[in-house]
Amino acid sequence: MSIFSDHLASIHSEFADPVEYTGQGLVDAEITAIYCDEPADAFQGAGATLRAISFEIQKSDLPGKPVKGDKIVHETGAWSVLDASNHSSVAAWVVTVERRS
Repeated sequence: MSIFSDHLASIHSEFADPVEYTGQGLVDAEITAIYCDEPADAFQGAGATLRAISFEIQKSDLPGKPVKGDKIVHETGAWSVLDASNHSSVAAWVVTVERRS
């Protein structure tokens, strides 16, 4: 590992939680991910405040890009993947999710 990747691994291990991932050929695989819960774009009208939930997953933990319908189980509940963005600057996928029913 390079010094840069060593630092990324240290940051990830400090903030990541254990999750179970199903998809990409994995079944309930134990990996780690950084959970992110932040305000979504402003809703244009009356109603509840929306939240944007995502997970940052190191690329090395998955065999490929997460796809819609993959499952993440975290202490906050079970989540279904909606979309994944490549964040190559930190060697991670940022995965947008919704609560599984």
